[in-house]
Amino acid sequence: VLGLRGLPCLIVYFVGVVVAPSMYWSNFLGIDEQDFGGKMEILNDSIGSGAAMFMLSWRLEKMSDQEAMHVTLVKYESGLGVPGIMAPQISNSVEISAAPNGGQIVRQTFDNNRPGSKQTGELSANSAATVLNLVTQLTALPVTSKHGGPDVFGANTVVLVRQGKQVVWGYNPGAGCCAGPDAETEFTVSSDHKAQFAEIVSSIYQAGETAL
Repeated sequence: VLGLRGLPCLIVYFVGVVVAPSMYWSNFLGIDEQDFGGKMEILNDSIGSGAAMFMLSWRLEKMSDQEAMHVTLVKYESGLGVPGIMAPQISNSVEISAAPNGGQIVRQTFDNNRPGSKQTGELSANSAATVLNLVTQLTALPVTSKHGGPDVFGANTVVLVRQGKQVVWGYNPGAGCCAGPDAETEFTVSSDHKAQFAEIVSSIYQAGETAL
């Protein structure tokens, strides 16, 4: 509620429905609480309405979290979907959480497949809206339900889009041994689909990097 969670949220609730009203009637209005049956008798109205507003706000925030779209991009230097003993080198990963009112981004670099520097930022409502629109375009592209196989889009990028625990769209070519001759080879895409995929992924990166 109001961006607060856990104990800070409960403290704000207590201050709002108990401390603030008590100070108002005792210090500002000069009311003797005993004349009205004691403090709890006076607080009944504020506690009831305050609890209702607290639960409503909490529920709306939970709904907002569920509506957020989470986009994961893992960019490889080269070799994604290519058979081999050695795993391809990861360049960087980007985690974006986008909702209508804004979002967050976490960018992680890698060195020899080991995590390097990390950057975080807050997405504006406009940037988040751009990401959500790009996700809609992305989900219109064909994708196989199986993991592994060659990198048919040719962008050296793994993509995962989920909403809550539900996977909305995913593209995960094989790497190293997983991309061997037994991997799936039937799934293909057109040159237009390749161009669209590359443009969408690039635009998602650009929308996210405005917050870094």
